[in-house]
This record gives sequence, C-alpha cells and structure tokens, in this order.
Amino acid sequence: MVLPKRVQLESYLKSTFHGVRSREILDYLEVDEYSYRRVKQCAYRQQHVPEEWTIVQMHRLKQKKEQSQLSSSKILHYIQEAYHPEEFLHAMVSNETVLKDYGDCMECDGSVWALLAYTLERRAFDNDLTTPHKKEE
Repeated sequence: MVLPKRVQLESYLKSTFHGVRSREILDYLEVDEYSYRRVKQCAYRQQHVPEEWTIVQMHRLKQKKEQSQLSSSKILHYIQEAYHPEEFLHAMVSNETVLKDYGDCMECDGSVWALLAYTLERRAFDNDLTTPHKKEE
C-alpha cells in the first residue's frame, strides 16, 4: 500500500472540508501517518471540537520537546503525560541492538515502556563508560 502524498491530502482536505486549515493538519501529522482516514479525523476535530484539537496539537509538541532530552528517570512522567513510547523508541531503532530488542519485545508481547526504560538506562550507562571523567585531586 502506498501512502498518499502531502499534495494529494491537501487537495482532498480543501475539496472535502470547507474552511479547514489543511496546512495546520499536515504540519501536525508525521509523514508515516499520512492517510485519508487520519486527515479526515484531524479535520473533524479541527472543525467540530477545536478545543480538543488544540490540546492534541499541544500534546504532540510537548512530546517532541521531551524527545530531545529523554531519561530513564522520567519514565513515570512520560506515562502520566500519555506520551507514546514507540515515538521515543523510533528515534533509537537505528541502533541495531535497540532494533533487535524491540523485535524481541514485540515477539514476546512485552512492555514497550519497560523496553524504553531499559534502552535509556543502557544508553546512559554506555555514555558514562565512554565519557572521560576528570580525576579527583
């Protein structure tokens, strides 16, 4: 299945929903979320429950901001804020070990939150081992 392009979705939104802010919707969505169903959901929220649409947009922005400074000590905060652990892991799956661990987790029906915490803890540990420390005098 081929995902529709941004131009196609923008054309669909403009022809189907009058007064919709298509650019706002397409800027909100990630490229791998591009679908007619998804833009229709966003257009509905934008037009019929604008306060909810604003909350959803702000939540996505907060999550993206958190993504730049992930820490295993903040896992409970991420859960309480209802962030998506897959979004956080997505940035780390370029590491072959993380990708293998993710596959194992999915195969065993494991907790993605636990995998995220483990991955962040291991990353912090690895960084600590490779970061030169000043000797105490």
